[in-house]
Amino acid sequence: MSPSQDHPSKFLFTDANLEGLALPANGESWVWDTQQLGLAVRLRTTSKAWYHQYQYAGKTRRDLLGKFSDLTLNQARTIVGDARHELRKKGTDPRAELAATENKAKTDAAIPLFADFVESYLQARRDELKPTTYRNRVSYLTGLYFEPFKRMRLDTITKRHVAARTTEIATKPIVKKASKSAAQGARMALLDLFKHAIKMAYITENPVIGTPEHAAPRDSKRDRMLDTGELVALWNGAGDDHYGKIIKLAILLGGRRQEIGGMRWSEIDANGVWTLPGDRSKNSKPLTLPLPQIALEIIRSVERTDRDFIFGSRSTDGFTAWSDAKRKLDAALPLAPWHLHDLRRTFISHMEGDALDVNPRVVRDLVNHSQGVDVHERHYNRSTSEQRKRDALAKWADYVVGLGTGKILSMGERVQPIAA
Repeated sequence: MSPSQDHPSKFLFTDANLEGLALPANGESWVWDTQQLGLAVRLRTTSKAWYHQYQYAGKTRRDLLGKFSDLTLNQARTIVGDARHELRKKGTDPRAELAATENKAKTDAAIPLFADFVESYLQARRDELKPTTYRNRVSYLTGLYFEPFKRMRLDTITKRHVAARTTEIATKPIVKKASKSAAQGARMALLDLFKHAIKMAYITENPVIGTPEHAAPRDSKRDRMLDTGELVALWNGAGDDHYGKIIKLAILLGGRRQEIGGMRWSEIDANGVWTLPGDRSKNSKPLTLPLPQIALEIIRSVERTDRDFIFGSRSTDGFTAWSDAKRKLDAALPLAPWHLHDLRRTFISHMEGDALDVNPRVVRDLVNHSQGVDVHERHYNRSTSEQRKRDALAKWADYVVGLGTGKILSMGERVQPIAA
C-alpha cells in the first residue's frame, strides 16, 4: 500500500499493512487508523513514526509518540486512547501531561540509589563528624542494618520502610543480636543521611521523622554509681593490661571512655598536663587536666612504641577492644552490672559529696560540662581554674588510694596504689 502524498489515507491499521507501507521518494505523507481516532503514522523518506493528533484550545496538535520500531500497534493505540480519555475527562493538555511524565522520568533518573548516596554522604561528613561517630555511621549504613535499602532509590524509601527495618533491628538478630541500642543508633545514622539528602535537593521530606525511636525503657536508664567498696574492688581487679589502666584513669579523671582510650603521648606536656583537643571532646571544647602523680605513673607504665596513641595496637586509632575486655573483666570480677560510663558518674558524685566537698563549678570544669545559661559564666568568666582543678584531682586521687587502707591521705603525702 502506498498512500498519496496529497491526500492522507485512512484505513484499519494492522501490523502487516503498516510494515508494507512504502516510504515516499521525497517529502512526507500521513496515514490514519480507522479504529483509534487520532492515531497516525508519519512517513518520511527514511523513517516512520507514531503520532497523536487532537484538538485542544481550538487548535490542532500533533504530538510525537515515538519511532515506529519503538512501539507496537497495540501500545500506540493504548497511549492515544488513554490520552484522549484524559482529555475528555479532565480537559488537561496531553502535551503538558507528556512533558510532565518526561520531566519526572529525568528527575527520577537523577536521584541516586541508597548505597550510592551512602558513599557520597560519608565522604561529605567524614571531616565533620568525630572519629567514633563516623565509624559508627559507616557500620550502620554500609553493613547489614539497612541491607534491604541498598538497591532502592532514595525517594522511594518511606516511613513504613524505616519503621519496619528499625523495629527488626530492635527485635531480631540482624547483626549479632536484637538491640534497642543498635536500633536507636542505626535510626540516628539514617536520620542524618536523609537530612543530607534534603540539603542536596534529592528529597523534600525526611522519612525517619516520626518513626519509633526504640529508646530504652525509663527504668533501665543508666544511673549506677559505684560505692567505695565497689570502687576498691574494681581498682584491684582491673589488672595491668591496657584496659585495666584505662579503668584506673577513668576512676581518677572522670573522663569518657573514648577520650581516655584515644589518649595520645602528644597530648601530655612535660609538666604532666593532659590537653584533650576539641575534636575529641563531646562538646567540641578542649579540656586541660593537670594529672595527679598516680595517673602519670599509670600512663608512663605503658610501653611506648612509634605510635602516638598510648593505648590499643592500631596505628590509626586508640583502644578499641571494649566489648571483649569488659566481658573478660566481668567474668573475673563479681560486681553488680556496671558500665564504664558509670565511673564518670561515680567521679562526679563522690567529688561533690560530703567526703570531698569539691566546688561543683570545679567539678564541671574537670569533666568538661557546660556551665549552664548564666550570662556571667557564658560570656565573661574565662578563668581556667587550673590550680583548683589540680588540687581537686590530687585530693580525689588521695581519697581513692586511701580507700584501700582506710586512711584519707593528706595533700602532698606520697600516693601509692591501692593494696589488694
